[in-house]
Amino acid sequence: MPQHAQRMSVLETLPPEATQNRRQPSTGRGNLADAGTADVTRALLPGGCVSCTLMTRLCGCVLKTIYQALFVQAKGELKQHIKACLRQGRAVCKPRRPKQSRQRFHDPMVMISDRPATVEDRAVPGHWEGDLIMGAGNKTAIGTLVERSTRYVMLLHLPNGHDALQVRDGLVAAIGGLPEQVRGSVTWDQGSEMAGHRWFSVATGCPVYFCDPGSPWQRGSNENTNGLPGAVFP
Repeated sequence: MPQHAQRMSVLETLPPEATQNRRQPSTGRGNLADAGTADVTRALLPGGCVSCTLMTRLCGCVLKTIYQALFVQAKGELKQHIKACLRQGRAVCKPRRPKQSRQRFHDPMVMISDRPATVEDRAVPGHWEGDLIMGAGNKTAIGTLVERSTRYVMLLHLPNGHDALQVRDGLVAAIGGLPEQVRGSVTWDQGSEMAGHRWFSVATGCPVYFCDPGSPWQRGSNENTNGLPGAVFP
């Protein structure tokens, strides 16, 4: 029988101690509302279950098949009765899909945790923190760059919008016009306006480091500076 062959193939993958202490077959199937998941499965499986380890292996496929059959075949009042008996109380089985982490930008980001120690101690000038200040209705914006050591501030003029292309060109004009000695790095958040960070780094030779999500304190100098321009920016 195919079912018997399936169970034997699972048994062969288990260690010898997992197949000891076989349990006797269940004599009654009981009630779905009163029995636990493992008890229901043992009652429905011919020959019972040999061990908890085997039960764990079987639950992934056997329980899925059992519950799918209940959801598909039940109709009318029977479907409502089954819904009340099932542990989750759902009328439809929801498949579980693994969460897939998506990359923020097309080009890989270098996180702030990989930033050199010379940036952290503020001893060497030339390392900048940046952000956007949004105007009314997010229709206008200006960029701010604050040098971490001297607190020198530069504003980025963005008359044509604040998308990734406009911000990239504004950063290239601001950082690219500085002496090479003070083009150490730029630290920014993970806003969509930095999608062109790789092209900015290629054009200026200045690397970009990204803060962790929801961590504005990692750009403390810039956050403290943005208060005044933000108060007067329309």
